[in-house]
Amino acid sequence: MRKWLLLFAALLSLQAFSQKNTSPDEISKVDQFIGANFAKSAPGCVVLIARNGNILLNKAYGSANLELDVPLQPSMHFRVGSITKTFTAMAILQLMEKGKLSLNDPVQRYIPQLKDPNLTIEHLLSQTSGLVAYDQLDAKVPNAMRVEFAARFIVDTVASLPLKFTPGSRFEYSNSNYYLLGYIIEKVSGQPYADYLQQNLLDPLQLKQTRYESVTQLAPGRVQGYYPYNGSFWNSDFISMSLVYSAGALRSTSSDLYAWNQALFNNRLLKKETFEKAIQPFVLSNGSKSEYGYGLFIRNENGQRSIGHGGAIDGFRAWETYYPELDLYVVLLCNSDADDNARLFQQTTSLLLGTSRESPPAEIQLKGEVLNRYVGTYRNEKYKVSIKVYRANGRIYGDLSNGSGSYMMFMALTETSFLLPDITRIKTTANFVVENGKAVKLVLTQEEAVEFVKID
Repeated sequence: MRKWLLLFAALLSLQAFSQKNTSPDEISKVDQFIGANFAKSAPGCVVLIARNGNILLNKAYGSANLELDVPLQPSMHFRVGSITKTFTAMAILQLMEKGKLSLNDPVQRYIPQLKDPNLTIEHLLSQTSGLVAYDQLDAKVPNAMRVEFAARFIVDTVASLPLKFTPGSRFEYSNSNYYLLGYIIEKVSGQPYADYLQQNLLDPLQLKQTRYESVTQLAPGRVQGYYPYNGSFWNSDFISMSLVYSAGALRSTSSDLYAWNQALFNNRLLKKETFEKAIQPFVLSNGSKSEYGYGLFIRNENGQRSIGHGGAIDGFRAWETYYPELDLYVVLLCNSDADDNARLFQQTTSLLLGTSRESPPAEIQLKGEVLNRYVGTYRNEKYKVSIKVYRANGRIYGDLSNGSGSYMMFMALTETSFLLPDITRIKTTANFVVENGKAVKLVLTQEEAVEFVKID
């Protein structure tokens, strides 16, 4: 049985939990847990928990600005990174409902310089396009993070490159998909992306603290972002919003994100049948399902369907997840880009779902040249699946070609052995086989070991 392929598959349903409300004791445990642990990974965090239409906890912990010693408040706003993709996806679906476009439209209709005529808007929405991720290219521009690029420049760069695979054949998360969708919104609506969102999504839903980020416009309540280094926190560096655009340029608050979720699931923005399609896993050309719909991950966590998205941008990490069968919604916003914030969110949802996780073992830091040794693609021919390993944020991550796992963090335990803490339902380890200083194999182990051979 392909047990290891079921990384995100359903286990036994938590029927007992689904029949009861979240208790004050469970909320108290979350409150105490966040309060005791947030400072290990961020100067401050905000957590919101809502159940059955009622906000049970919306609390801030720590500091919004270390230099000014400003306490964090729940009403303050954070950059939310890739949570922006959900807003972009819903804007596209809204334009579809208005008859301005079709999901089956070839992207070439809006971006003629794109080479493949078979690439559709739906492929962009579902992250199955095969487009190269523009943020992984060498821009050959000094201080590129500080440069204001015209959207057309990024679009032209992506459009000029060959696709990595046939559209619809596999899931591969790429910021290029949602960057192009923002450009299409502008072409179809005749408005700048930020203006379209403001007038057609944010204002009608009264999301007053959700905005396209501006580094020059005054924004009362804006939280400062940080990154951890050498045992302390440092101010995050400047990043031009033109680099993240419709893939990650929004800022928001915990309460606005909850209101947004409520609006989507109560069909205040889109027709029910339209939104229902957005929250179904996309079916790949081989008949298998990915874990992504339109701008939302659809997963199974301890027997419960979860729908949501995370966000990572310099200085910030954000997560929002909705469990529809439980009518339970959880948001965590942190003003640090430390990956350890992810475990803070995982532990929070575990407390609410009535499950537990053992404390992770100590992580060690590996030098860049060691991490570089593992970068590449590894293939298992028996199961016809590959795992792409790449560097980011001082670690390595992995994406499975069958769509069952993406941006999975590898936590180093030794120079060759890693834990995958993002896989929460069963302990998963990764071991690299190194010969003559080069990685040649990767062994993933859950209940059994499965060997992948490096192919590039």
